Amino acid sequence: MKIINILLACILLMAVSHATAQSDKNVCYRVRIGAVEYTVPEQKTTVGSVIGGVAEAALTGKTTLRLPAYADAVKASVVSGIGNAMRLTVLEDTSTEGDYVVSGSISNISTTTRLEAPVKKGASGTEYFKALISVTVNITNASNGEVIDSHTFRISDSDLGWMGSRDRAMSDALAILSKRVASYYNSLFPLHASVVERGDTDKDKQKTVYIDLGSALNVTEGMQFDVYSVREIAGKEARAEIGRLKISKIMGEDISMCKVTKGDRQLKTALDNNETLVVTSRK
Repeated sequence: MKIINILLACILLMAVSHATAQSDKNVCYRVRIGAVEYTVPEQKTTVGSVIGGVAEAALTGKTTLRLPAYADAVKASVVSGIGNAMRLTVLEDTSTEGDYVVSGSISNISTTTRLEAPVKKGASGTEYFKALISVTVNITNASNGEVIDSHTFRISDSDLGWMGSRDRAMSDALAILSKRVASYYNSLFPLHASVVERGDTDKDKQKTVYIDLGSALNVTEGMQFDVYSVREIAGKEARAEIGRLKISKIMGEDISMCKVTKGDRQLKTALDNNETLVVTSRK
């Protein structure tokens, strides 16, 4: 009876250890949103700057208008993007808790206007718009005030197409900003996984594998991961990228089937040799 109890205790300990290891490597952080404010840029008022602005408009056909009224919308897009990052959870505005605090400054919210000449003589020209945004976001450790990351997100002229109204241009820029914020923080806080079982093979190629990520962490079909072979050199962890995976089917809370999209031979060799593998989500 004593031996049975010991065995049961060991099994329970192994299960708890597996769950703890899995949660530790993909811990979700609670984020409190602080001030994200618009910083009024210095206005150029010299005669030269005014003449220069007029000359530029005449040469390029473009004019720029600053729009500080959209500051709240920019902040909302940043918050939305952070909330869409898989390992970050945005807390309510009234919360005083959290692992991290987000703050920032908006240095540019503007639209560029281009006037297209009329097709018919005597008709009025058509205006087209692009919205430009620049916002710096800081993430601070809530426990000690240390800034762990500071990044400036810029939506520039090359990111956008011309829109028929100022509002549509701004909506387009805000949508891109939100996606860019989510992508950046998914890269900063990636998901980590392990290959838990081999799937299909074809001669010397590994076609599919199973990883220990699933619906519990809101992963989606089509998500891509890099695979690294890990070994210790002089007491240091050395990684070598050997392949790439794409989730083809989510099969449970902590398991998904992945198609090997790159490095199928290298991955099969690594599995055959029982190498230590680390799987990390791509940007």
